Amino acid sequence: MSTEPAVAETPLSLLSATAATGVAVLLALLTPAGPVWVGIGVLLVGLVLASGWPALSPSQWGIREVVAIGAVLIAACGIRSDAGGHPHWLALALAGSLVLAFLVQLLRPDGRSDVVGSLGSCALAFAVLACGGLAPFAAARPHAVPVAWTVAIGVVASVLTRSAVQRTSLDLEWAVPVAMVVGGIGGVVIAGATGLAWNRLLLIGMLAAALAHAVRRVLLTAAVRDRLAQIAVGVAIALSGGMIAYAATWWLNR
Repeated sequence: MSTEPAVAETPLSLLSATAATGVAVLLALLTPAGPVWVGIGVLLVGLVLASGWPALSPSQWGIREVVAIGAVLIAACGIRSDAGGHPHWLALALAGSLVLAFLVQLLRPDGRSDVVGSLGSCALAFAVLACGGLAPFAAARPHAVPVAWTVAIGVVASVLTRSAVQRTSLDLEWAVPVAMVVGGIGGVVIAGATGLAWNRLLLIGMLAAALAHAVRRVLLTAAVRDRLAQIAVGVAIALSGGMIAYAATWWLNR
């Protein structure tokens, strides 16, 4: 029986790996400043993602504008987050973004070819932005800083391990467990420095690396040659960690 994946994965570009690393570290650095600054960071990188997303969509008509508006709406929810870190308005921002994407597709003058694929592309962009949009809510909770750095280590481990493995003769699937081990070790180190439970931060680091791999796997099913699109891939990989940070801070503060 063949062990080849059903859908081929294209190599991760150096630009994508650099963008993912930069965004992950940026969000971790902004976390001590509080949810407002993290929300501003999510907004800025969300606009960067919007600029490169059309090249990842079947049709480029209106995609950049729709994704940019979605980024603004989702980031605004995080900037206005309360002290408890509850995403009260995030679902409404997501719903509004999806309705806007649908309306824009109805206004297309080209016969609306690939309309389902375009809507799916917008939905994927909003899902990634929503993951990142949870980061400000996580920043409003206790233990946000060690969690943010643990997630950043997991994301960076994922992209750097993938970049290293693809340059060797090793099977590409080795990148996943190696990245998870590195992310887990990073979590244990941070736990030792902060006094938090090492087993919990171990799991958080491993999950951050695994989710980063999953997002990369979804986005890199075809060659991405546009440089802005490569940056958008890296941004999307890093933003995925916001969901892990949100769930982790809830878990640690139960």
